Amino acid sequence: MVKLKIDNFEVEVPEGTSILEAARQAQIDIPTLCKHPDVDPSAGCGMCIVKVNGRILRSCCTPVAEGMEVITGDAEIVGVRRTVLELILSNHPNECLTCIRSGHCELQDMANSFGIAHSHLPSLNKKFELDDSTKSIVLDPSKCIICGRCVEVCQNQQNVWALSYLNRGLATRISAAGGIKLADSPCIKCGQCSAHCPTG
Repeated sequence: MVKLKIDNFEVEVPEGTSILEAARQAQIDIPTLCKHPDVDPSAGCGMCIVKVNGRILRSCCTPVAEGMEVITGDAEIVGVRRTVLELILSNHPNECLTCIRSGHCELQDMANSFGIAHSHLPSLNKKFELDDSTKSIVLDPSKCIICGRCVEVCQNQQNVWALSYLNRGLATRISAAGGIKLADSPCIKCGQCSAHCPTG
């Protein structure tokens, strides 16, 4: 077992536990958009940052260590999280009121908890073509926040490998492997990608 302090609370967890998991066991909330209990951490969103001995680290993928002292929220951390969230929102369509996931969207909930109605940054959102070729799963890359949950669950939980990342940088998007239509991919229409998606 490893003993550490999280926000001055003493916590004892098994070796190999992430800071995020340790905080959750201690009922300490650390926001995250990319981490889901069913999938391995991708450290994609950057919302789960914490301070460890003055260093800012992502809590979802940082294992605990003996004597570690973790701060989960101070003015600097909240400011960085707010900026990260505004960057995510700047690359997301402002269609919450008409989106089918409105009221059941983790990104919307996170924005509300930070008091952000819209990003003050210029919009970087690109309109990508909808892929509704399977008639059961609609892939809308414009709403994707590149958290990677769908890819992780498709590849490593379902072992289907229908979804993958396409392109790099600002052009990165989730697509059927190789950029083909979802109906032409190995997709089995299990719906796990949709069930694990934090947005629409």
